[in-house]
Amino acid sequence: MHILLRKLLRDLRQRPLRNVLTLIGVVFGVGGVIAITVTTAALAEAQRLTYAGSQQADLATFTSDLSPTTRNLIERQPNVAAADTRPVTFTRFTTGDEWENLRLVGVDSTQPMRLDIVDLVDGSWPQRGEVAFDESTRELTAVQLGQTVAIREAPDDEITYLRVVGFTRSPAQLGAGLLNRATAYTTPTDVRQLTGRTGDNFLLVRVFDQSRASQTADDLSRLLAKRGSTAFGFDVRDPDRFAGSQELGTVLLLLQVFSYLGATLSSVLVANTLSAVMSEEVQQIGIIKSLGGQRWHILLTYLGYALAIGLAGTVAGWLVGIWLGGRLASYLAGMTGLQQPPVAISVEGIALAFLVGVVVTVTASLIPVVVHSRSRVAPLLRSAGVRNDSGSRWVRWLTAPLARAGATLALG
Repeated sequence: MHILLRKLLRDLRQRPLRNVLTLIGVVFGVGGVIAITVTTAALAEAQRLTYAGSQQADLATFTSDLSPTTRNLIERQPNVAAADTRPVTFTRFTTGDEWENLRLVGVDSTQPMRLDIVDLVDGSWPQRGEVAFDESTRELTAVQLGQTVAIREAPDDEITYLRVVGFTRSPAQLGAGLLNRATAYTTPTDVRQLTGRTGDNFLLVRVFDQSRASQTADDLSRLLAKRGSTAFGFDVRDPDRFAGSQELGTVLLLLQVFSYLGATLSSVLVANTLSAVMSEEVQQIGIIKSLGGQRWHILLTYLGYALAIGLAGTVAGWLVGIWLGGRLASYLAGMTGLQQPPVAISVEGIALAFLVGVVVTVTASLIPVVVHSRSRVAPLLRSAGVRNDSGSRWVRWLTAPLARAGATLALG
């Protein structure tokens, strides 16, 4: 048994290039599957954290001007947990280059936000004559703290100048690069001056019972109509979806398909490589049997070799998959406005890595080892010598021009 262990260690040392290539195949298969698994789980957790921490509104609509009295009346309606109003306008801005689309929202920094809470990530909240951009705005144009931006809705309109004092992160909102539109926050007074309005025109509502959200939206529409205001269609939030979730789900599905395809291809590569190794070891198996080695000695020797390659590749692939999955989840969460998710280590992920890496590798070695271990010693030790395996005449005819250029090229 000691001799067989020495042979196992020698095999791992004597074939460094082939062992490394086999190891890379295992890492590739395990890493791709684990990366997509980690990404999917992290985005689900990011959605939960975003909606739990930012108090997402269940109902949202643009309206005609709303007074604080109307907002207080809405909050007293059945199934309404909280209500908030903000002035919002769609305009354009420039930092000196091209004019970009802009969604400008009025927020009062002296009062805490109740719904759709926006996080300040750099700088300060804006005062009169100031503005804070969503951090994804940098995907559209270069915006820096202290810079002055020009705002106007149409070419003939008067230009308003605001100074950039902060950067924010908007919850569950697609990035500016995807929307081709930036989001920024300034004081409600500045927004009203741009629009000529006297009140807020965007209503946010959070309900107690989400199953009755549509009915609550209809009730609020009738209430606003009685108050002389108009609701231009409520958006009812689906608790199982977020901004861009359908597109993101498609991307994840495609990545999952490609990851499993990559795992399959890497498994074929690993199986072929190990099958070639076993073919080279036929005489070694014959020598072991001629020296009195039992079948289980042979199985332990070569399955130990495959197990060592599989375990090393599984551990490395799992670590690579965790890292890649965290980076991918962070990137996709930033694009969709979700809170940056933590990377969690799950038992299911470890089991999946073990299945893809170790089980496939050991199984690929098991079949040829079992076949050769059941053979008689004489055929295993016999050398076939050099045989004529030149192939069919069509192969020779096609490779003849290459053979004139060089034998190596024709063999390739």
